Amino acid sequence: MAMTHWKSVIAESKKELADTLKRFHDQDRHYAYWLLCGINRQFFELLDGKVLVPNPDESFDRNYCLSYDRPLSSKTLRSIAGIVRRTVNRVRRDIVCYPRTKAFHNRIDFDSSCYKVRSTEAGQFLELMSLQPGKRICLRLKGKSKIRGTLQLIRDTADTYSLRVYVPQQCERKERSVLSSESISATQR
Repeated sequence: MAMTHWKSVIAESKKELADTLKRFHDQDRHYAYWLLCGINRQFFELLDGKVLVPNPDESFDRNYCLSYDRPLSSKTLRSIAGIVRRTVNRVRRDIVCYPRTKAFHNRIDFDSSCYKVRSTEAGQFLELMSLQPGKRICLRLKGKSKIRGTLQLIRDTADTYSLRVYVPQQCERKERSVLSSESISATQR
């Protein structure tokens, strides 16, 4: 999804730049299209504000780095890179927006390999896996109970958190009593 988004941004940026680049020299136009030649290092460094100099030895696509008749000055490179960067940012803001999910997800599921339960005299603690390797989030639980299986950490609207523990339940078996047709008719009278 992200690759498709960036490809769309590059294609729309080229369309937006077409009229502007007609006024430029061939080498200047060539440099602008080199910055937009694909989803690669020079494209993202352009978005970071860097001014890149084409180098055929390190280029993503050697066809975009032809030898120039005249070297482009740093002022020209900065000017063209600025025009391309502003166009890309305008396209990202107004034309090709990054896809967003429609629903707000306020829960995280943890299976048994993603948490540890620790009981001490101070209480029961739950250590949840985090995005940082080797680092766990420690939560103090109210009360003591046996925790196993899948957990759900839910963020409520008031920025409070609750923990749901799913425990398999065994239901009592109910026996159906079959009423005879005589007792049914007797109750209907």
